Amino acid sequence: MFLIFIIFYENLVAISLNLLSIITNTNHITKPAKMNETIKEELTMNAVPKAVNYLIEEVAEMRALLDKMEKQLGLGVNRHRPILIEQAAEILQMKTGTVRRLVNDRAIPHYKREHNIYFFEDELIKWIEDSKIKPISHTSFYRK
Repeated sequence: MFLIFIIFYENLVAISLNLLSIITNTNHITKPAKMNETIKEELTMNAVPKAVNYLIEEVAEMRALLDKMEKQLGLGVNRHRPILIEQAAEILQMKTGTVRRLVNDRAIPHYKREHNIYFFEDELIKWIEDSKIKPISHTSFYRK
């Protein structure tokens, strides 16, 4: 995972350098051939379409890497989807019976349709976050 981030970062740096050289008209484009190697080409008006095409390809590669990283980290995943009590118990790391008791006590956000009980994953996470207990500060703990 860390390796993917490093590769992503290296590509981002290379593209940023290329854009900077195009904007400042330094007349060269740097393109990573391998991890630590670079190839320089003269940037002329005839080479601009090639340079733009290269940048488009690099951005597409970086987008693909970013999408892969988001999936691996669980980012960008739709968490507002209905789940059943078994999945809710797994998310909350509780037994199914404990979740049923919380439902009966109306202590947990849930929905009922006919005889089925539903939860939304993002609402369960928010419910947990809302139960945060603030720590006692060091100074107030020792006050008399």
